[in-house]
Amino acid sequence: MTGTGDSDAGTTARRFALGRHGPVPPVLAGRYEVGERIGEGATACVHRAEDRETGAAVAVKLFHAGAVELGRNRRDQEIAALRAVRHPGLVGFVDAGVDEGYAYLVMDCVHGPNLSEWLRSGPLPADQVVELGAQLAEALAHVHAHEVTHRDLKPANILMSGEGPRIADFGVARIVDATRVTDTGAVVGTAAYLSPEQVLGEHPGPASDVYALGLVLLECLTGVREYPGTAAETAVVRLHRAPRVPSDAPEPLARTLRAMTMRNPEERPSAAAVARALRGTETLRLPLKTRLAVFGRHHRVSRRRAVLAAGLPVALVAAGTLLLTAPLRPGTESAPVPGPAPVSPPSSAAADSPDPAPWHPPVRSGRGPAHTTAPPPSTTTRTVTAPPGKANRPDRKPPKKPPGHPKKPRAPGNGPPRGRPPH
Repeated sequence: MTGTGDSDAGTTARRFALGRHGPVPPVLAGRYEVGERIGEGATACVHRAEDRETGAAVAVKLFHAGAVELGRNRRDQEIAALRAVRHPGLVGFVDAGVDEGYAYLVMDCVHGPNLSEWLRSGPLPADQVVELGAQLAEALAHVHAHEVTHRDLKPANILMSGEGPRIADFGVARIVDATRVTDTGAVVGTAAYLSPEQVLGEHPGPASDVYALGLVLLECLTGVREYPGTAAETAVVRLHRAPRVPSDAPEPLARTLRAMTMRNPEERPSAAAVARALRGTETLRLPLKTRLAVFGRHHRVSRRRAVLAAGLPVALVAAGTLLLTAPLRPGTESAPVPGPAPVSPPSSAAADSPDPAPWHPPVRSGRGPAHTTAPPPSTTTRTVTAPPGKANRPDRKPPKKPPGHPKKPRAPGNGPPRGRPPH
């Protein structure tokens, strides 16, 4: 697991790392040998560690002083519940407890940046936001089915591993209050991603996780945090203004984001419904590319044939236009060309006719290729048929009249006859 903050590559397992209230013990609970610090946030720091019982590499999150708020019995119950929740979209929970004044959380060690670091290079395309959101919503739905709420969902708690995005820090809010706000208005924890009910001091539930996920996906789409500033500022704004979904966002995604961030938690869809809605946006289900290729999950495009069918009429129109605008070369015959077949709009072709009738080229006549012309509406064309064996020459002058042929009398008053000078 990685975290935000400075790394301390020179720290060894035997060295004491300084916490907010003193040195970190080299071994926690007589089991976890603490190694280098790999990140630090507002409420905790993260260290690599080794589990002496299993020999596995783990990540230990050590919370700063004053974070412990649960009694031992209740904490043990929460730890047992969290240990039972397993899903590919979650960072595996190993252990949690308190030792030498430190509250700690032990998780599987996941290699890769978190989503907050990932977004430093810019926002994600809409199709990648859809895929990311669907996977995260599926993980949330699994946890909610076990009656567990995250309460602290944010980009820094989403790790981008080679197998897909994984949500970390489940259960942190059950062991410590990671979302409280100081008297000065500084953000401690995840105040920027709190739901309106959390701002009002109400008990958070699964709908709060859905709201937070909506803000996370909106940030992925825009590249900026929807409610920046101090905790007091973000609290006031979110209670008086709904999140602003970009007007150019694809409507299926925009509609889902608006539903996820409704102020009333009862009006928000469940995480399972969000996953189904995002999986249903077929026009956005494109292969993951560029930066999200690290996900490593290969999803088939369920509407591949429909997309091809939608593009076929456009190709036919382009081909027909090319044929109609080709010039008529001398030495070729004009052949009758069948009228164009009716072409349905691309949208209806994708939905109603996945296998359109094959298109046939113009009928060829004679040895040369068939050519067609499209004369302007105000002009007409005339085809002159040449004798057998000779090419058509529509511009050839008519033969001269034989000698002795009587001339047509000239009407009086029309001037001198042609070819003679006037008297």
